[in-house]
Amino acid sequence: MKKRVLSISVLFIAFLLILPVLCSCNNPVDSQTDDGIAVDRSNSNYNTVLTVDGTELTKGMYSYYLVQVKSNLRDSNPTIVESELWKSQYYDSGMTYREFAIDQAKRFITQYAVINKQYELLGLTPTLEYEKNYNDIKAMYLSELEEAELKLSLEGFGMTLDDMISINMMSLKLDQIMEALYGEGGSSPIGEEEIKKEYDENYVRIKHIQINTVKLDEQSLQSIPFSDEKLAEATIKAESLFQAVKDGQDFDKLMQENTDDKVSLSYPDGYIFKMNDASFSKDLASATAQATLNDIFILDTVLKVAAFEMADDEVRMIETFYGYDIVKKYDINNPENIFFLKRDDILKDFMKIRFSDDIEKWNSEAVVIEADEFSNINFDLVGKY
Repeated sequence: MKKRVLSISVLFIAFLLILPVLCSCNNPVDSQTDDGIAVDRSNSNYNTVLTVDGTELTKGMYSYYLVQVKSNLRDSNPTIVESELWKSQYYDSGMTYREFAIDQAKRFITQYAVINKQYELLGLTPTLEYEKNYNDIKAMYLSELEEAELKLSLEGFGMTLDDMISINMMSLKLDQIMEALYGEGGSSPIGEEEIKKEYDENYVRIKHIQINTVKLDEQSLQSIPFSDEKLAEATIKAESLFQAVKDGQDFDKLMQENTDDKVSLSYPDGYIFKMNDASFSKDLASATAQATLNDIFILDTVLKVAAFEMADDEVRMIETFYGYDIVKKYDINNPENIFFLKRDDILKDFMKIRFSDDIEKWNSEAVVIEADEFSNINFDLVGKY
C-alpha cells in the first residue's frame, strides 16, 4: 500500500496541446500575470462563471475540473461509447453521467475556493515543503514548456501560473488545515481514545492467497482472461489450496509459496484496512466499477466486503476482479503492537473523515452564485481532443 507522492497533474500535462478548442477568438489583449507570462485576458476563459463566498472563478478554471471529471468517468467505463456514456444513468444517483460530471466539477471548484478560504481564516502560511514543491513545479513548467505553449495552456484554463500550481499543491494545504484543526494543539483535536475506538470498530486485518484468472493491463485497466486450459488449472489450484488451509496446513507458508499478489508478502502482519464506502455493492461487476483506482491496484473491493463480513480466524474462497482469493481474517489486536504500528496512519485517515464532514458543511454554507455564462459552457467541447 504505497504512499501517494506529490506530482503535477497528469491530466494537465496531457491536455497542454489540445486546449485551442477552449479558447475564445476575441482580439488579443495581452497583460502580464504575476508570473510575467503575457496572457490574453479578453479571452472568454477568463470570464467569471461562478462566485464562491466572493471568490471569482473563471470559465477556464471550471473547465479544468470538468476535463478531469470527464476523463475519470471515461476511463472507468472503457467499454461504453462516449456519446452513450453521457446519456446513461449514473448508478442510483438520479442523474445521467453528463449531469453527474457537471455537478462534480462544480462541487470540486467550490471546494477549491472553500479550502483556500479556510486556509486564510486559520491564519496558515506556506510551509518550507510547500514553497520547495511550488518552486520546483514552477521551474519545471518554465523550463520544459515554450512560453507560447504555457501561455496557450493558461489562457485555455483561464488561470495564472500561480493558480495552476496552487491546484496541484492543494494536498499540502489540506495537510496543514487538518493538523491545525484535529492535530495535537488543534482547535478540535482527535484524542487517543477516539483513535483506538476507530481502529477497533472500523478496521480489519486479513491475509490472502491470490490466484489470478486474468492478466491486468495496468495502463488501461482492461483485464485479459486466461485461456480455458489456463483457467481450469487456476481453478484446480485455488480449490486445492483452499482445501489445504481447511485441513490445517500453515496459511503463511502456503501464501508465501503460491500467491500471485507478491506485494502482500512485504506486509508480514497482512493487510489492515477499513472500508472506504460501506455502500459498495457485493456484486463483483458493480463493486469493481465503483472502486477507486487505488482500490483496484491494492485490494479488490469485493475482497474488502468479504473481510468485513467474516469472523476472526474464518477462511473463505471468493472470486474477485483478479480471480480466486483464499482469505483468512485475523484478530485486529493480536499482537498488541499492531495498533501502535498503525496508529499514525489511522489518525491521518480519521482526520480525513473529520475533514470530509467539515468540508461538506463548509460547502453547504458557501454562497455560490452562477453567472449567466455558466449555463452556456459547452459540455461536449470541453476536453475534446
